[in-house]
Amino acid sequence: MTRTFNLFFLIFLLCAPSVFSGDIEEKVNSRLNTAFDLSIPKDRRQSAADEIVTLGGSAAPYLIANLDTVNIWKLHASMDILKRIGTPAVPHLIDAMDGKNREIAYRSALVLGDIPDKRAVGPLVKGLGSKDWRIRSACAKSLGSMKNFEALGPLI
Repeated sequence: MTRTFNLFFLIFLLCAPSVFSGDIEEKVNSRLNTAFDLSIPKDRRQSAADEIVTLGGSAAPYLIANLDTVNIWKLHASMDILKRIGTPAVPHLIDAMDGKNREIAYRSALVLGDIPDKRAVGPLVKGLGSKDWRIRSACAKSLGSMKNFEALGPLI
């Protein structure tokens, strides 16, 4: 009986992220819509942003997906929340820099400059070789913001 329970529990743990990912996406999008809506009182907007931050790195992919929005309020809310999430968002931001969407890559590079995490140095240095001048510029700015002397050579 105990072995059967353990097996089912193990299967549940392996499947749980895929079962609950839709819930996280829905929660992030719902709270994000509140966080950037200026018709909502500031304390409620802040509370909605705080709720997304508590989700940590699991919220990052859904916030990154909004980095190419034309809605400037939603864009800035997404970027600010990613910065507040901090290091748990870094792997997702690094992955986004390698994606095909140049707008998301550009804005991911900008966000990485505000998160003091050494894992971002290598990808940002790599981004200095991008064909897109905005990505190169964002990578240079972010490396400068990080004040990491390892990146000094490629920046010069």
